[in-house]
Amino acid sequence: MKSASGECERLRRLISQREFPTSRLSPELRAQAIAYARQRSSEGATQSTIADELGVSIMSVGRWLHEDNTMVTPPASAS
Repeated sequence: MKSASGECERLRRLISQREFPTSRLSPELRAQAIAYARQRSSEGATQSTIADELGVSIMSVGRWLHEDNTMVTPPASAS
């Protein structure tokens, strides 16, 4: 099992590789970041701490923590 700090470093590195700081995360990376944020929040970490750990805005973390779980998985494309 990966350590929390190892997972944090991995996610931060992947998030930092976006072309622009305001670029959206891929659905897969976003789902991983949401899971990490929710786990850290359940451990008592503040939104500010989580944002600093991942290198994202506090607003992003806030959205992730309050988002409906059904929105984490991208919908199947319509045929």
